[in-house]
Amino acid sequence: MNAAHLTEVEQEELEVFIQKKTSWGSIPERAKKLVGNSEQAWRTYVLGYSIQHQLRWRTNMVREIVNSEKSYYEDLVKWSREHFMVILVGQTFTLTFLDASQLYPYHLADVLVKGLRLTPFKYYLDMMADVMKSGE
Repeated sequence: MNAAHLTEVEQEELEVFIQKKTSWGSIPERAKKLVGNSEQAWRTYVLGYSIQHQLRWRTNMVREIVNSEKSYYEDLVKWSREHFMVILVGQTFTLTFLDASQLYPYHLADVLVKGLRLTPFKYYLDMMADVMKSGE
C-alpha cells in the first residue's frame, strides 16, 4: 500500500496498529477505510512499513505476511540499498544520506551476517559498485 495519499496523522494511526501487532480483524473500521477496506492492501502497507523501518522479522507482525525470514531480509537490504542517494559534485562523489534507513542495518547484523552472509563491508562494497556502474 502506497502511503502517498495518506496524511501524516493517518499514517501515524496505522503505525500504532502495526506496532501493537493488531490483526486485520481487530482494526477499527476507520483504520480499515484508510487502506481501502482491503486486507491485502493492509498486508502490503505493513510489509512496506516494516521494510522501511527495518523491523526485525521474528518479533513483528510482518512474520504473518512474509513466510520466509530470508526473503524478507533480502527485500529489506535491497530497499535500503536502492534508497541510498549519491550526488555527483564535480569530479568527486559526495555521499548524502536521506535518513538512517539507507545505512547498513546494524541492529539486524546478527541476522544479516548469519543468514545472508552480509557484513557491513560487503553491503557498502556492493553499494559502491552499484554507484560506479550507474555512472557509466
